[in-house]
Amino acid sequence: AVGSEIHVIAYLGRKNMVIAACADASLRAWEMVNKTFKEVCKVETAHVNVINAMHYNAELSTIFTACHSVRIWKFESKLSELHHLPTPFGQHSVTALRYSHALSLLVGCSTTGAISSWFYCGSGPPLALWQVESAHVRGTVSVVFDSHRSLLLTGGNDKTLKTWRLLGDLQFICAATESGKSKIFTACPKQFEW
Repeated sequence: AVGSEIHVIAYLGRKNMVIAACADASLRAWEMVNKTFKEVCKVETAHVNVINAMHYNAELSTIFTACHSVRIWKFESKLSELHHLPTPFGQHSVTALRYSHALSLLVGCSTTGAISSWFYCGSGPPLALWQVESAHVRGTVSVVFDSHRSLLLTGGNDKTLKTWRLLGDLQFICAATESGKSKIFTACPKQFEW
């Protein structure tokens, strides 16, 4: 038993471990051994508030966590904080977080609909690159990379999926929105090549 609600988890496949962000703002790591979980480490106060977003990158053995701030953790036998980005969206929460090792790019999204990015190669502090203030009208809640084609896809509370090209900055390509009660989404223009 954990003792606190689990909000977000990350699976560390190569290490056969699970990291959990709990309602008490702690981070906990468990090793899976013989169909059971053994707690191996815990960070009591990983953030001031509840962690909303978490992402694990196997190439760097790094965990990215976010609430109102973004923290970068190294996981060897314990969790060690490497970097802290305080309030990248002011007083607003970070709702989604993703890292692309191929692009050395960390992207965070906000309840305001903003998207920010940082260059991060695993050593030294993250460097701010660009920010889009209103990528989605009612908050950006999900983000994923297609590193092979330098694309970023976002989903928002405005019932819109958006595709962006990563070429130095973030360039909007197209959006798919809900059309009517049948839940069919409009497609990207035919001239857009995947």
